[in-house]
Amino acid sequence: MGIESLSKFLKIAKKIDSLIEKSKKFNIESKDLRLKSGDGLLEYSLIAIPQTASNTKGKISFSDIDLHRISIMSYPGFSENQESISRIEGDLTKSFSLDVEKLRTIKCKIDSIVKDLVRRDHQIDSADDEENTYWLHAQIRKLKDLKDALRKVDLLDIPFAVNVAVHQDIKTKFPTRRRRELELIAKWAHEHDRNKKQLISMEHLKLKRKRPKEKEITNVLRDLQNLFIPFRFKSYIEVLKDFNYYDCQRGADFYDKIPFRTFPKWMAVISRTDLTIEKPVSKGELVYKKGLFQESIEKALTKK
Repeated sequence: MGIESLSKFLKIAKKIDSLIEKSKKFNIESKDLRLKSGDGLLEYSLIAIPQTASNTKGKISFSDIDLHRISIMSYPGFSENQESISRIEGDLTKSFSLDVEKLRTIKCKIDSIVKDLVRRDHQIDSADDEENTYWLHAQIRKLKDLKDALRKVDLLDIPFAVNVAVHQDIKTKFPTRRRRELELIAKWAHEHDRNKKQLISMEHLKLKRKRPKEKEITNVLRDLQNLFIPFRFKSYIEVLKDFNYYDCQRGADFYDKIPFRTFPKWMAVISRTDLTIEKPVSKGELVYKKGLFQESIEKALTKK
């Protein structure tokens, strides 16, 4: 198919199918694929009907297949029959054997499957003084190949990260003299000559004397940090349509030469969406409320 990870998985699925068919105990009725992005697991589910009522004894050995877990559900009642599953002794891989009347679920772990299966795009769509809006787009790759191979595919909780630039909004509200103060601190921290350090300290002191009642820069930076705590920054973000907000993470510091945190260049906002064969495309919007964020920056700069 041109998708290495998916091809690897389908080979495993075909091997499982072959072992079941060769046992001559079951007829495979249907097959499903579900991706659990949060757990990094692909779940392969199939329904297998016993060929005859008298041919349900013995075991099917899934040797040399690296499976994360096997779950067995029997019909009627859909009760779980984990007692029918056993680990193959002496096998270095996670191989199992089973003897059941109805085969329901097999899970196997495959890494990087999301990147291979899903195309994700985003771009800033509109911007004004109050908001920046990013459009979000996710789509299953190789849809026809998946339809040909499987009856059902569920790709759940697909993560989607957008780096929302915030440094310009902070700089807009940061007075020039305060930015100069940060630059002097960075310069002082990286200067090894004692005399030059003293000159920088004197320049910094002179700068502070011009505004003696101004809020200390260390307190400004302390209050700024609170804005980038994920549960607080969330209040400046809205995710719409087929996507749902999940989390956000702080990006690299803008003043990376200062020996303490200042403010990030961006915040990585993570949303999630679901895709299926029936709904192979998700469209959404991420709204960054920069006007509201700038108001909070101004408070952090001035409120003591």
